[in-house]
Amino acid sequence: MNRRASIYTGLLFAFFSTGVALSPGFLPFNYVAHADPVGIKYTGSGACAAAACHGAAIARGPQGGGKNENFFWSEKDPHSKAFDGDHGLKNNKAKDIDKNMGIADATKDGKCLVCHSTSGLSLKHGANRFALAPADLGAKFDAQEGVSCDACHGPATKYLEPHTAAGWTAGVRAAGSAKLYDEWGLFNTKDLKFRANTCLSCHLKIDHKMVEAGHPELPFELGDFSSRDWIHWRDKGAWFNTQAWAMGQAVSMREAAYQLGDRAKSKADAKFVKFSYDALIAHALLARQAAQVIDPPSLAAFDTQIDAIHKNWADGAKVDEAAQALAKSGEAFADRVAEFKADQSNTEKLRAGVVAEAETAGTLKNFRACETICYSMLTLNGAMTKDGKEDPALLETEVGKLFECGSISADFKPDEYIKAAKVLAGKVPGGKAIALPAGGPK
Repeated sequence: MNRRASIYTGLLFAFFSTGVALSPGFLPFNYVAHADPVGIKYTGSGACAAAACHGAAIARGPQGGGKNENFFWSEKDPHSKAFDGDHGLKNNKAKDIDKNMGIADATKDGKCLVCHSTSGLSLKHGANRFALAPADLGAKFDAQEGVSCDACHGPATKYLEPHTAAGWTAGVRAAGSAKLYDEWGLFNTKDLKFRANTCLSCHLKIDHKMVEAGHPELPFELGDFSSRDWIHWRDKGAWFNTQAWAMGQAVSMREAAYQLGDRAKSKADAKFVKFSYDALIAHALLARQAAQVIDPPSLAAFDTQIDAIHKNWADGAKVDEAAQALAKSGEAFADRVAEFKADQSNTEKLRAGVVAEAETAGTLKNFRACETICYSMLTLNGAMTKDGKEDPALLETEVGKLFECGSISADFKPDEYIKAAKVLAGKVPGGKAIALPAGGPK
């Protein structure tokens, strides 16, 4: 990829740890998890950092199995710098956002802490974070650690000791992700839907008021973010990132649909409803391509519900009704993706479909869609080069040009993006854009 595209990729990495949750005006913080574990506390990384556990400075085995996960997290993972790092809550940019939002101190404000520190995960109405009460915290918990182990793996006090036994986690995981969390507080990160829920509870849930106050929008693509050089787990095998990409689009579409419905129903300012709509279409374009390959009936359901959103755009309650239905269809499709076996053939089909949608995204002048396609190309190209042994230089120039025109909002050039998309389509033939139902906001 060319130098400028690499800079944009670096900017995504830098912004990775800056997610914030929706304000109480749209989704309250007091949602409980689907079966709130009783008596299980959040320990923070201190409970995991012993050298004999996950804190070894030198790996004693393969990546993700060398007992150095906590060390790797603290040194390389931007989550560990979410509170006080370059893009944390103490720098001048954060102070400017505080001022614009009327927040006295971001390091003490729940709207910021839920994603810049460890918080609880709610799955009651989509995936959201909730602030922890003192009774939820173990003796070693420290909010200033940033987003630590429990945020992604679940509150640890109950599973902390038994999970050290060989085979224990695999054994209880077999009972299913929901049971694993309900009984033990442990998030099953090998379950891609659960992983997507955990990530998107912050990374898609930026309050529009935060964006207006100066907080960056955060691109997120599950496959790409599951393969960066800071990961502290084992490689998941061939074509894993193709499946992760499809799961990310399904769950992102679901979350964007919930957000759109909430804002339309609450009669939020039209520009903020449009903000959510653009995010929905960004992921719907790609979820529809994924459905065409993985589960065609889901594509028909998506379009029926998008059509209802478009036809009823002037009625917020009806938009919410259709968006809720679309969210449920996205949830059901995620279950189909979980059963999907990715390979070279369907990865090539999915990549061609993504390329075909690039021109559509540019014509819509939807920056979120153009940006999402850029990062989708990183994942699907990465799968083809890693697992399909494709020459990494094959599409370097063309994908780099797409990034140049469509990955930074201030530099977004729809006409140039469309030109770049057409050139890229010439190198990746076989895909076809799927026409969106007519209508929607102007």
